[in-house]
Amino acid sequence: MSAIEHIPPALRARLPELDGLDENSEPRATCENCVMVARPPQRDPGSPWAFFDDLRCCTHHPALPNYLLGRALARQPAAGLIRRRMDDRQGVSAWGIRPQQPPLSPAALEHRFGRDPALICPFWVGGQLACGIWYDRTASCRTWFCRHEEGHHGAQRWWRMGDVLSALEVRLGAYFVRIGDAPADDAPIADLLAWYAWCAQRAARFDESDAAAIELAGLERVRGDLVRLRTPAERALPERLVPAVSGMQIEGESVRLAGYSSYDAALVPRATLAFLALLDGVRPWREALAQSDPAVDEDVVRALFRIGALEAADDSGAGGSVAG
Repeated sequence: MSAIEHIPPALRARLPELDGLDENSEPRATCENCVMVARPPQRDPGSPWAFFDDLRCCTHHPALPNYLLGRALARQPAAGLIRRRMDDRQGVSAWGIRPQQPPLSPAALEHRFGRDPALICPFWVGGQLACGIWYDRTASCRTWFCRHEEGHHGAQRWWRMGDVLSALEVRLGAYFVRIGDAPADDAPIADLLAWYAWCAQRAARFDESDAAAIELAGLERVRGDLVRLRTPAERALPERLVPAVSGMQIEGESVRLAGYSSYDAALVPRATLAFLALLDGVRPWREALAQSDPAVDEDVVRALFRIGALEAADDSGAGGSVAG
């Protein structure tokens, strides 16, 4: 499903840099058979390397604007889940439904995301895709992937797209509050449900005059990033590489190495560590590879380069590091 279909076409037309970006699939992120779940499933709340099977990446409460809530109310099981969430009025308003709690710090999120039941999405239903509002989910869910075919470059593309789409969702929800007969935030639930349904109907009639009323100021830098990130990532391996490992975990005769993200880590032969120690930014990596264990081959080098655990040596010839 398109990552941008939930934004009215008339508004998408004002942001041509979004065209075609969501056509890039992420085959490494298999939601129907989650690659982040340990096999066999484990319950280690301190590990950043795997998710719990009954949580996965759904340890996140999306901020749902009114018009998406109205769309979702026309479907099951979404309608029942939304009504149940509204039993707790915290975060419920004419704009939509926001999380009850403030966002976690990056450090806390690193250890709890995918592993803390207290963070489970209120719209979780379990099963293959697990999402009770799948067709009407927000950009935060549509553009999040655990692994990326183009590594950090591909991740940045999705992150910036998510930034733009999330900003549009916020502004669309506020626009409908401004032009409609919005109930008070503490109005009866029935009134809010009827309001959300009206917003969905109004979004279906959203035209060019509506789009012109949506303020796009403040999005210039992110939109510029999207133009830059349309160019595919460089696939050719530089002659000289240095380690840029952000984390590692020994697993028998293998080692799991992370670069830009612990979610998109590579499981490689343990002998790879000796190969990395030879990369000083001066010696070509092929020369270092020829001196290494045969289990470490070019596929290993490419895998580490994709995830950013190896990067091009800078002009100074300084080597990188292997962080523990």
